[in-house]
Amino acid sequence: MTDSLQILKHIPEGFLNIKPRDIIKLISSPTIFHLKGKEEPPLFISLLLHGNEFSGLIILQEILKKYEKDLPRNLIIFIGNPKACAQGVRHLEDQPDFNRIWNKEHSSEYPLTGSVLEYVKKNKIYAAVDIHNNTGENPLYACISKKDLDFIKLAQSFSENIVYFTRPHSVLSQALSLIAPSLVIECGLPGYSQGITTGVQFIEKLLNSQESWKKEEIQIPYVYSTYATLLIDSDSEISFESQLVLKKGQLCLSDQIDQLNLKEVPVGTILGKVNNFNPFKLIDNKGQDVFNQFFSIINNNWIVKASFIPSMFTKDTRIAKSDCLGYVMQKISITDFLNKQKNEANPV
Repeated sequence: MTDSLQILKHIPEGFLNIKPRDIIKLISSPTIFHLKGKEEPPLFISLLLHGNEFSGLIILQEILKKYEKDLPRNLIIFIGNPKACAQGVRHLEDQPDFNRIWNKEHSSEYPLTGSVLEYVKKNKIYAAVDIHNNTGENPLYACISKKDLDFIKLAQSFSENIVYFTRPHSVLSQALSLIAPSLVIECGLPGYSQGITTGVQFIEKLLNSQESWKKEEIQIPYVYSTYATLLIDSDSEISFESQLVLKKGQLCLSDQIDQLNLKEVPVGTILGKVNNFNPFKLIDNKGQDVFNQFFSIINNNWIVKASFIPSMFTKDTRIAKSDCLGYVMQKISITDFLNKQKNEANPV
């Protein structure tokens, strides 16, 4: 079970300049800061759900330094996993993944997650932003889990790259989407300066104007829709070095696999090599394994059979085996995306 939630009405002394690894000196458990500003309703932001994704902390520090004594709007900040942050890891060995516990299936974590969601609902937030980093090379992008104009307009204020997803079901942004327009902002690799700058500008915009982004026209031509999750057998031995001979159970991936993210991968592309076994499952949004729809293994080569667009493909083997190697996406025009929204809202 995770630690209980603490709620503070102030920022601890020294927080604005604390290094990520030292945050444990100021807060040691999941914490909400509820800060008073000039305007209601409050904006909600969450960070450090994954302890090794520290750009959110830097973004928050930059915002609070600028508006320390003159916050434009009430701000509710949730800091998820300071213990993991102190160790520079996604989560500790005896902890769950803090962004996989936000539904009722995780009843042991409900004292924490239920408290956070109830607090947010009670305080009537107007929007929610969950700040993350990637473990592989990715352009900046935003993720939404609801086919809604306000969600799209909120997301395009951060990036022209918008990903729609429905799995996993247990992430924080999905739980928040039942309360207010919500999204995940993916700020590139931890510490990436452009990701931090863009994140600061985005949060500033939301703090200074509740309605301006809602009045903007839809500017993006398409949305990336997550189709399936690519899983790897946790017993596989993964390498990224080209080898003529692979040991049994060994998987050799392209050392540039993360550089394919948000780019169309054509038919015939070789993504890696295996040794007489298939370590993959590609689980679609209905829970079916559709690996053979997109890929084949021929002469021990892992080959693309149907073109697709990857996201979050990672070279971090720990995450690849404990969570996933990445996601398979398809591009949908914004017109078709919104038409599907209308059809789903008004079924025949």
